[in-house]
Amino acid sequence: MIWTKPDSDIPFDPKKPLPALGKDIDGVFHAAWLDGSSVRIKRDFDAETMKAAITIGGGEDFNESLSPEKR
Repeated sequence: MIWTKPDSDIPFDPKKPLPALGKDIDGVFHAAWLDGSSVRIKRDFDAETMKAAITIGGGEDFNESLSPEKR
């Protein structure tokens, strides 16, 4: 699998349930944002919030709702 090819992306359809995301380590998984930063995301995130984070959006700040450090 070549990570730069679109066919290696995780399939996503906002009208369907989310696919499995990341490997669970102590209730969190790691994700990379397009600005090059990485974040720890709590495993019990709200699905609608995660869908909003995945889609092209209006600059929403998801750190409060997804990060385990902000609970």
